Amino acid sequence: MWQQYNIHLNTIVGNVESDPRGFYRFIKSHCTDAVGITSLKSDGKMLLTDLDKAQCLSDYFGSVFTVKKPAPVSLGVSSFPDMPDILVTNPGVLKLLSSLDTKKSVGPDSISPQVLKEAKHQIAPILTFIYNQSLSSGVMPEDCCTANIFALHKKGPKDLGENY
Repeated sequence: MWQQYNIHLNTIVGNVESDPRGFYRFIKSHCTDAVGITSLKSDGKMLLTDLDKAQCLSDYFGSVFTVKKPAPVSLGVSSFPDMPDILVTNPGVLKLLSSLDTKKSVGPDSISPQVLKEAKHQIAPILTFIYNQSLSSGVMPEDCCTANIFALHKKGPKDLGENY
């Protein structure tokens, strides 16, 4: 068994230049880092539950970022010509689907880039229709306004919300 494992390790290390993803995948699988955010300190209390940690981060981010009300804009007569309507085309959508990076993770729709790329000829007409409907109606589908957001540790102690 150890001999097979050593052969496996030699293969991974030997192919590091041609397959760096395999090497880093192996290294990552042997790391003991916990998944998620460690306990956080807030007002001298340790926050252990996911809900408490999320609220702590939300409070901190809300205190740092401000929403400024835009100044009123006067819409006088423009000296510029009107912009022509935007038309999304099937070949354009196909080109974008073809250029997807299949190594990226799934989005909020839980569809992998690999599936989108492989099924591009079937889904491009549907996406083209949706995009053109959205542009002509001025309404964005609610599902397109969703994103996966996560806290990413930047520097300093991991138990302080301001370090994310």
